Amino acid sequence: MKRSIGWILSALFLISVSGCMTVRLSSMGVDKPVMMTGAEVERDYSLVRNFRRNVKGYFLIAHLVTLSNPKVQEIIKEEINAANGDAAVNVTIKGQTTIVDGVAVLLTYSLFGMRTYTIEGDIIVYKD
Repeated sequence: MKRSIGWILSALFLISVSGCMTVRLSSMGVDKPVMMTGAEVERDYSLVRNFRRNVKGYFLIAHLVTLSNPKVQEIIKEEINAANGDAAVNVTIKGQTTIVDGVAVLLTYSLFGMRTYTIEGDIIVYKD
């Protein structure tokens, strides 16, 4: 009995950490320029500060149903406004499953899941 429970738990774990997943994060609603890594800024600027924010996305049924994704446009807009900047450049978004996220998946048998997203970049002010 204990052996079969162990196999079942192992199978559920492997199912929960395998598979494919597509996450779409959008920053279409920002009214100031946002440039991802590698984009060239055509005007002279000075760097105001760097920013880095960790936010969570929540999912159901092995990440098949999205409950909420981070509001990328709001986060970038807040960072630009907080620094009195003109734009955000070198913006990167990284998604990862942390240990806390993984434990939530295991405890709920993949019915509920979380993913941590790190949004970082540079806030700039144009010189002209």
